[in-house]
Amino acid sequence: MSQASVVAELREEIDGISAAIKVQKQILRSLEEQQSQARRRLNSALDPIARLPTELQSEIFMLCAANVSQPTVDFDEPPLVFLVVCHLWNDIAISIPRLWTRLRIDSLPHKDPFAELCLTWIKRAKHMPLSLSLRGPLHRSQNMKPLLDACAPHLHELSLEATLETSQVEPYPQFDLLNRTAHNLKKLTIKIHTTRNWFTSEHCMELLCNAPALAECHTEGIARYTIMYPLSTGSICPLTLPFLQTLRLGHSLHSEQRSTTFVLNFLTLPALQNLLLTTLDITSTDFKAFVTRSSPPLRTLEINSHNPENVASFIAIPSIVDLSVAGHALATVLEMLANDQTFLPNLRHLSVCPASSMRIHPLCDLILRLLGSRSLESFKLILLKIVPDDDVLLALRAVAESNGIDIHVGPLDKTLI
Repeated sequence: MSQASVVAELREEIDGISAAIKVQKQILRSLEEQQSQARRRLNSALDPIARLPTELQSEIFMLCAANVSQPTVDFDEPPLVFLVVCHLWNDIAISIPRLWTRLRIDSLPHKDPFAELCLTWIKRAKHMPLSLSLRGPLHRSQNMKPLLDACAPHLHELSLEATLETSQVEPYPQFDLLNRTAHNLKKLTIKIHTTRNWFTSEHCMELLCNAPALAECHTEGIARYTIMYPLSTGSICPLTLPFLQTLRLGHSLHSEQRSTTFVLNFLTLPALQNLLLTTLDITSTDFKAFVTRSSPPLRTLEINSHNPENVASFIAIPSIVDLSVAGHALATVLEMLANDQTFLPNLRHLSVCPASSMRIHPLCDLILRLLGSRSLESFKLILLKIVPDDDVLLALRAVAESNGIDIHVGPLDKTLI
């Protein structure tokens, strides 16, 4: 037999063996798939959850996810943990859009897999309203644009807690992206942590202009103007937000540029029910002008004021039911409430927090007189260090029992009576 014939015969034999191996591999893969399916059926037979209707399983998943206040990209917590338990749980979790409507991102690095996972998360929510929370030094990331673009059509809640570097020489670079995502917002929370005034009243007003459907807004870290570029009030246009019901304005870190209420000079809020101001630092005339043009059905007012003259502005808001006052203006508020029954006639809940330098005993005399003349349902005297005399505590306890008032005296986590 020639060498060529031998080579041809061996090659034919190898091809035959290769074909047989290929067939056996296909058989092995088929058997492994059958084994996997049999195991799934066994797990389903042994797993009590798997025997429940899909709708009930979905509700269980939702209840588990509800215990996580702000879900993160963490495979040890809902909803991502459901994906790694078994194929059944993975399929169920992916099929529930409501499970993917909330996401908190503590930092958004340049890593593509992480950014892609966030985008996949958002897509699983389909057309459900989205709640997105962004935290950390987010200005460093280039991945915010695709994320916010994906969220924008259905983003109803946005919380931004950003840390900006002191060396940063320009305002928050992702600010334009936020403006493009604000159109459908119902709730907005912004906290800027920086020693530089880069998030200003102009930025705040521009963002509010792009959020016409806003119903709730919380801000902290707003400066009246930047360090390098003083604000020209003519550059801010007046704005009416017809649906805004809750507004909280927190102070800037720069005490010399506190501007918590500065934006009220440009706002008209006809639906406002809850107004929370950590510092009341505009004039009584400006505040009264805001109240007059808005004519809001205001029920809750929380202020910190060291200017007793601002108290006169409250007269224009007879609808207030809940009032919280802190600062040196407190004594004036208590005196007016004790002496004038027409001042805030609908008030039912009062909370007061004296400034640390205020004398507590004259205030307690005013409080006892007030509680004896007003039909309040609850009263809180928030004290951090000072403790009233025992006779004052006994008198407050007697008023509480005789008038049916729920009274709290002391720090928030502990009452003295």
